[in-house]
Amino acid sequence: MSRLSGSGLLDVEIDFFKEQDYLLSRYEMALWLSQALDVLYGGEREVGDVSSQIAKYNAKHPAQALTPDDVQALKDLLSFLRPELRSMGYILGSPQLMAITLSPTDDQERQLLELGLPNVGVLRLQPRGDNGSYPQVGLGLALDLGDILFEVGQSASTHEGQHDSTTELGLNLRMQNVQIKLGYSAQGAIPILSPATVGRHTATAGLEYVVTPDSRASADVRYSADAEGITTTDFGLRFTQQGASVHLGYRLVDYAGPNEESSSDTRDNIATAEFTIRF
Repeated sequence: MSRLSGSGLLDVEIDFFKEQDYLLSRYEMALWLSQALDVLYGGEREVGDVSSQIAKYNAKHPAQALTPDDVQALKDLLSFLRPELRSMGYILGSPQLMAITLSPTDDQERQLLELGLPNVGVLRLQPRGDNGSYPQVGLGLALDLGDILFEVGQSASTHEGQHDSTTELGLNLRMQNVQIKLGYSAQGAIPILSPATVGRHTATAGLEYVVTPDSRASADVRYSADAEGITTTDFGLRFTQQGASVHLGYRLVDYAGPNEESSSDTRDNIATAEFTIRF
């Protein structure tokens, strides 16, 4: 996993309060898998290499990017990646345009019912929590219009007698060398089962620019507030050049409640700098 994050294939902008989901178009999924296999296995893999074919297609038309043979090759690539990611605490799946996820037991595997259209889909990469998985049911919809990707999801879970619900909205705008990402999520008790309270609001915004085919720069900001009035703001800058990347981060946490005035005594500041290189 460190090799994937060090190469920029996994986002290291970590939200310490919730698990991360990665939603990719099928074009992006193919490209990501090809690059990930190069990192994990180099030239030793014996499955079909689709990266050269993918490069011929336009990212604005992901539904037309892959042939049936390419899809089968991706399934073969997934069979290589799945054990590696699972050993690191991640679960890998590839639902279609609309997917219903259901995990009725505490098994590590998520039960997945797929609905939707072929050749259009998303990849959901979800790490397990420290306490393992827990019963969860959710409904998600991703609408990929080429230049615009809109996502909405609603999930409910039960863990240690607590009922929780999460609503997520996402909007990705794609241009020639630029991608803008906006997101919002609300997490809290399920109104039918518990008092109608929202435990945490989170808003995110990100900008990614492809400098060259081998390098990209990105900037991200995340703001979250919980029911106690504690707010967290994260800023991140990243530059990736082939196997090397530089990441600068800054976090501001304000512990002042709704009835308390914010001051230097209620705020914590954390600055981070990270440099990774792959040999």
